[in-house]
Amino acid sequence: MSELWQREEERRLHKEKLDAALDNMLQGLAMFDAEQRLIVCNRRYAEMYGVTAEQVRPGTTVRQIFEYRLANGVYHLKDSESFVGSSTSNFGDASARIQELADGRIISVRRQMPNGGRILTLHQQLCRRRQLAQYRARCRRTWQWSRCCCDGARRRDARTVRSHRGRGSRQVAAA
Repeated sequence: MSELWQREEERRLHKEKLDAALDNMLQGLAMFDAEQRLIVCNRRYAEMYGVTAEQVRPGTTVRQIFEYRLANGVYHLKDSESFVGSSTSNFGDASARIQELADGRIISVRRQMPNGGRILTLHQQLCRRRQLAQYRARCRRTWQWSRCCCDGARRRDARTVRSHRGRGSRQVAAA
């Protein structure tokens, strides 16, 4: 009996360690079986897409998860049904892609098939580099536009000041 209890305790400790590792990952992780049913996912995966723990419990299909995401407004799509259909039809293929969510976040998604017909997906919010680069490009364009406009205004102002200075000095000399 003590041997059975010891194995059960080892299994419980192993599960606690695995749960701690999954929940402390920076990436969202989800593993699906060959029938596209969720086996396990971490808390970060649910947070990234705004789904509840109830919506991503083991046995939930990929189609259901995409539908939950759509209902939460995660994607900005015109034809959501074709998106879900195409996403689920090629879900078993290994792939890597980058997607932009409706709120502007950029997510890198990688799908791998490690073994046994399982599908492992890793979701990582890209650091703000790309968003920052886009912001900087917008700022540069705005700055160049404003600089051109301001330079023209400064040149006009400088000519006005010079012309007023000249008039003022002449008026003083004439008086």
